[in-house]
Amino acid sequence: MKKRLLIIIPVLLLIVGIVSFILLDNRTVSYIIMDINPSIRINLDKNDEIKNIIALNKDAEKVIKGIAPKSLDEALEIITGNVARSEFVDNTGVVDVIIYTEGKVSSERVRGKIVDVIDKQHFASNIIVIDKITKEDKKLAKKYNISPSKAAYINSILKENKKIDVKNLVNKSVSELDDTKQTGYYCDADSILDGSWCLKEVSREVAPRGDICPNEYGDVDGTCYHEVAGTDSDKLICHDELKLEGNKCKRHDEYKARGKCSSGDYRDDIDKCVERKVVGDATLYCRITPGEDLEYNGRCLGRKPTINGGCLGNDVVIGGWCYDISPNSGYEAEWRCDIDGQMILSSQQNSDGKCYKEVESDPTSYFCEGTGKLVDKKCILDEVEDPELEKVCPSGYTKINNRCYNLNKKADKVKGLYCEGPDVRMENNYCVHYERKEAKKA
Repeated sequence: MKKRLLIIIPVLLLIVGIVSFILLDNRTVSYIIMDINPSIRINLDKNDEIKNIIALNKDAEKVIKGIAPKSLDEALEIITGNVARSEFVDNTGVVDVIIYTEGKVSSERVRGKIVDVIDKQHFASNIIVIDKITKEDKKLAKKYNISPSKAAYINSILKENKKIDVKNLVNKSVSELDDTKQTGYYCDADSILDGSWCLKEVSREVAPRGDICPNEYGDVDGTCYHEVAGTDSDKLICHDELKLEGNKCKRHDEYKARGKCSSGDYRDDIDKCVERKVVGDATLYCRITPGEDLEYNGRCLGRKPTINGGCLGNDVVIGGWCYDISPNSGYEAEWRCDIDGQMILSSQQNSDGKCYKEVESDPTSYFCEGTGKLVDKKCILDEVEDPELEKVCPSGYTKINNRCYNLNKKADKVKGLYCEGPDVRMENNYCVHYERKEAKKA
């Protein structure tokens, strides 16, 4: 009986040791959190192999559904690509991403891969790296059911702008949070920040149908023509002003970046923020004989000398001179403003009786419209694409943009989706109408 017990104990210890080794070998030692609007966590083992990918909110469930990447790079490529091709990219064409890494995995490696994928989708990227997550960040994340990295970024905004209520930030997109941090503008929880405006949803409706072309027909300048594939030749060609260099289509453009203003409006021609400020009250002015004509009830009256201390007719004595004060006498006085010691006529006077001056200041930061990358105050656009083989079209077909159309074979257009209006956006096949009002300033 004792011999059996002695045999069983070493076997049990061996089993426990093997199980413990397997559990330790497979435990999570690194992880990545990505916030775009979807919030996603990628857990990694000691070999940087993916253990699992977790959706931290409902938006993320759509992005990771059905994916089974074999490596971290592949996971980052699929997830970022799915987001860049979805409705989570706003109308600026910029993909804003918050990333946080813990463990062996490098934030620079993750950042580089995300930028590379976004560039391939022809979007610009703004990557925000969170270096540390505190107990305060975790507490905020738990309270509002958001990721710890997003909570850390929100806390960084609140430290700079104590006036903002945290409830107005927790449900905002990453791009809205970044705009608030950069500009100080913010909106209530039920509104979307759009520059210096807040858009509040008023109503939504299924998007009506518009014009698109049926199958086997392509749109050329608003008309549908029958299209065929054509035959590939041996000649490589590029599109969209890209030039063939070696075996790649390339284009390099530089254009001036636009400035962001904490107050006032950005003027591109002078690279300044211009704000209209009140500098005083406007005063009435008699232009024909300044210093002599009398301003009286908004009119300028010409003075006449007194005769024996009195005046002729209905004229009255004012300040030792005679004046005709009847309603239509004289001429209308003008408003003028004293700006920096210079008297300027009514062009600078507003209808509220105040004088205004345009005050210039430097932008707080710069950004690129479109897909350019910001370098100093310039936007650099480098595009690289694979060339196509030039098409040879069959008889009766005309080549337009390397596609073959029969311009004698037209089709009526069938219906597609569209939205119209100044404050209307299409979201998931719905037209959403917004009410616009000025954003708050922290």
